[in-house]
Amino acid sequence: MVNIQTTSDLIGCIICGAKKTIVSDSRPVFKNNMHYTRRKRECVKCNAAYWTKEVIDHPVRPYEYSKVKRHLIKTVRLNTT
Repeated sequence: MVNIQTTSDLIGCIICGAKKTIVSDSRPVFKNNMHYTRRKRECVKCNAAYWTKEVIDHPVRPYEYSKVKRHLIKTVRLNTT
């Protein structure tokens, strides 16, 4: 499923400087203990395609499997009675 949305960038197109772009692909990435999003953008004016990287600036918490297990057990108990 392709999610295409027109946005107005803070920087704009890196080729012509136009403010309107279309996001044609968006991928969450986890690398070096850091979350960020890679987006493929296409300029509406000159049709240039380029990737941007949007960094989330909060620390990553480790996944707590015990919490998930506890909630799954609780859900199964509630739904089987």
